[in-house]
Amino acid sequence: MQENVLIDVIDDLKAVLDRLGHDYSLIRHPAGGLKRVGSVDLPVSYRLFLEHFAPNGAEIRFAQYHALTFYLQDELELVQSKNYSQDGFLVIGLYDEQPLLLKLSDSEEGDAGVFKASGRQYLRMAGSFFQFLRMFQLSLEMLGSLSDFDEAVPGYQEEEEMGYHDSYEDVGAMRSREELLEEFYNELEMIDPDGAENWGLD
Repeated sequence: MQENVLIDVIDDLKAVLDRLGHDYSLIRHPAGGLKRVGSVDLPVSYRLFLEHFAPNGAEIRFAQYHALTFYLQDELELVQSKNYSQDGFLVIGLYDEQPLLLKLSDSEEGDAGVFKASGRQYLRMAGSFFQFLRMFQLSLEMLGSLSDFDEAVPGYQEEEEMGYHDSYEDVGAMRSREELLEEFYNELEMIDPDGAENWGLD
């Protein structure tokens, strides 16, 4: 893993969050980088994320109905679970109120796979933390593009809330929206086809 490439991805993600008006990061970055949580060495990718992103624990809404929370660096030791730890996972946040985990045993070249816990099942979100951040950024861009679309098509938002779209004079508007969604899903699958289905974005 090239650290400068990951830092670029983190900076790109921050730029998208800034553009969408999210409060996501501490004003001041923590002094020094966290290298361990308890007895666990953190993957380099996640250490860089804590250093350059500095999450503030706020919920980030995206892709219409989903939410992601990255725990504060100071909270990490408190939120760990013995069950997850025994299975080789580190809790780093929440995805739709389900624990978001790094699989430390998958760590290669300083990176680690990302999973969410669903009961006692572990569902893969991305093969690496790097891929996860790219997929999250893409999901945020999807939200921005859909918002732009809904504002550009008269009456779409109101009819979406009512549960129908029959009054469209141009049915091509609905088709264009579906095509936009399909394009994003295809891009997610290109990053990690096995993980994309567990984001629940369709």
